[in-house]
Amino acid sequence: MKTRMLLFPPKGTFVLDTMSLLCLNLFLFNISVKTDLNMLRKPSMMSIGVGICASLPPLLLCGLLYLGIKEALPSDTKLDSLLLLIACRFSLTSFPVIADILDEFGFLNTELGRVATTTSLVSEALAWLLNSFIFASQLVPDQFLIKTIMSVVSFGIYLLIVLFILRPTILRIIKKTPVGNLIDEGYFVGVILLALTSAMLTEFSGYPAPFGPIILGLCLPGGMPLGVSLSEKLDAFVSGVFMPIYLVLAGYRTILTRIDNVQTSLYIGLMIFVAVLGKFIGTVLVTLYFRFPLRDAIVMGLMMNLKGIIEVNFFNGWGDTLMANGQEFSVLMASTTVITAISTPLIKYLYKPSVRYVTSKRRTMEHARPNTELKILTAVHNEENVPPIIELLEAYYPTSDSPLIIYVLHVMELAGRTTAVLAPHKRSKKSSNTTVSDRIVNAFRYYENKNEGSASVLPFIALAPTHTMHNDVCSLSLEKKIRLIILPFHKQCEGPLTTMSNQGFQAMNQNVLTYAPCSVAILIDRRHSGGATCTLTNDLLNHVAVFFLGGGDDREALSIGMRIARNSNISLTIIRFISRGDFRELEDEEWKLDNKMMDELRTQQNENVTYKEEVVQDSEETVAIIRLIGNKFDLVIVGRRMGLESSLTNGMSVWSECEELGILGDLLSSEDFGLKASILVVQQQVRAEDQTSGGGGGGGVVGVVDVNNASKAKQRTITNILSLNVGMTTKQEEGRDVLIHRGVTSP
Repeated sequence: MKTRMLLFPPKGTFVLDTMSLLCLNLFLFNISVKTDLNMLRKPSMMSIGVGICASLPPLLLCGLLYLGIKEALPSDTKLDSLLLLIACRFSLTSFPVIADILDEFGFLNTELGRVATTTSLVSEALAWLLNSFIFASQLVPDQFLIKTIMSVVSFGIYLLIVLFILRPTILRIIKKTPVGNLIDEGYFVGVILLALTSAMLTEFSGYPAPFGPIILGLCLPGGMPLGVSLSEKLDAFVSGVFMPIYLVLAGYRTILTRIDNVQTSLYIGLMIFVAVLGKFIGTVLVTLYFRFPLRDAIVMGLMMNLKGIIEVNFFNGWGDTLMANGQEFSVLMASTTVITAISTPLIKYLYKPSVRYVTSKRRTMEHARPNTELKILTAVHNEENVPPIIELLEAYYPTSDSPLIIYVLHVMELAGRTTAVLAPHKRSKKSSNTTVSDRIVNAFRYYENKNEGSASVLPFIALAPTHTMHNDVCSLSLEKKIRLIILPFHKQCEGPLTTMSNQGFQAMNQNVLTYAPCSVAILIDRRHSGGATCTLTNDLLNHVAVFFLGGGDDREALSIGMRIARNSNISLTIIRFISRGDFRELEDEEWKLDNKMMDELRTQQNENVTYKEEVVQDSEETVAIIRLIGNKFDLVIVGRRMGLESSLTNGMSVWSECEELGILGDLLSSEDFGLKASILVVQQQVRAEDQTSGGGGGGGVVGVVDVNNASKAKQRTITNILSLNVGMTTKQEEGRDVLIHRGVTSP
């Protein structure tokens, strides 16, 4: 006890408690602003079914239990009322708690996460109805009807103030904020004061203070600028400092040694157990009815039982109003801790969203049948990504016999909102207020109209946290049976000396490469540096090269090149690098597949295709040859070749800065290398059997490298190679072994 008094003196605890309650109101206001109530306008039958069946069965079971033990309850306590409150609280699910947990687990934009989000919002709506009824019935313990009516009327007046005064005022502030900017500091402070004032008004009306900020927040739009401003200016202060203090104070209030009345503790524990069990069984059964896998149904049942800051707030309120004494409060806190401690690791263990992306079906360019429709998904982050991607699609030369179906996914970071979105794009209603998504889609629509009858564009938008953006890309690819995903490189050239880099987009690219159910290509644009927008240009690709070193990724790159070669306006050069004197590769299965593909290539009659073979000694000769001829082309296509080492690239892996590009792609993209052509780095689909066997010439988990050391090593090596340029030119022209086939059958 002395230690507790030393750590938490009464005066200091009072100050911390006051600050924590103030920050709790701001936290709830922040969450409410980010909540999208549009989800309740047209919820799916599944969400309604799960929301109701996850709430009503435990309420009914708890009601039956209460009737069974009511006669045995002591008459001189408030235990009977407390048990009813416990039944309501543990039978319902808090939306802020579920949204926060889903974000922490990385499940927010998974299929299960979206169902859980909508379901918890439905349950939250039911909770509001129940809470309003309970608080209205408990406002006046002496049953003075006139005071109860006055309290309800005053709360109604508060709602009118929110709708007709506070909401219009804040919306006016939002309108004054320039597009893309955060709310001005003075206005931001004013919004915070309005939120705290709303808490005071609801407290005066007899309702709990958090009701005010929650109602005000739900009436305001999330996203930019208000939601993002609250996130950037409040999250670190409120969620990072005072919410942990609030929970610590709740833990300080919990004294397990006070649990001495076994009978009371048993009643509370039994009510909680029945509520949790009823909620779990109800959720599992209804999700199974909607044909969820059993594993996912169990995860949903566990997730709906998770508790957090909202429940702790209710427990504290019961303790403050003496509805729960010290022992009962301690039992509630201990039970909540046990439920969370058991459910959390089970959820992480049982639910692996990436597993569903692994497929045994071939979805590659290499195995695509000729003259069939080709489905491509391209993920776009901003307007600057559009011109190079459309330029690449133009090179694909869609026809009525071999059409392109292009799924355009505008991927945006989830900021200022709690609900992830993956939905078809809908144009803004006001033509004068076009969004970035509208302009991106308009550019692709122009491409579609230009290739009418041979190309179709289906636009989607995705709002997701940066670390889980890949879930939307992979799930859409799986659902639409995509064969190739095109991703923009995370670095963009803004001028001759500046490069903009986005680490979040890099992480997305790495995760897509790891989990994609089809082939993936990363496009590095070098032809639209600085100021590129969605406005299309006539600067099309004319000269394309494929650097072929061998393996599944390189065969996929070659397949893309051959698809492009159907365009008579494009000349394709295929350069195959062969290691001199390394006969071990001749017995390799990948080598046999490479030769088979080359034999098929040589039998094709195509005047705009040139095939060359370069016999090299080591990796330095490989790089030197590429350095000599690379700038003759507009686009260079290479395989990622992750995990493959040969004498052609031996020792080059230590230079890598961006491992998602592979050994050769990373070298070509380096500013030190000086390649002016755009680069397309291709990884062939990693199937389930490839992941277990390690074959296939691509894929695998992206590792972490020391960027500084890698950059220095790369600089030294490139300098050494460039110093040999003149000698290598003479040597390569006079002494190298080169076999060239141009548009004719191989002799």
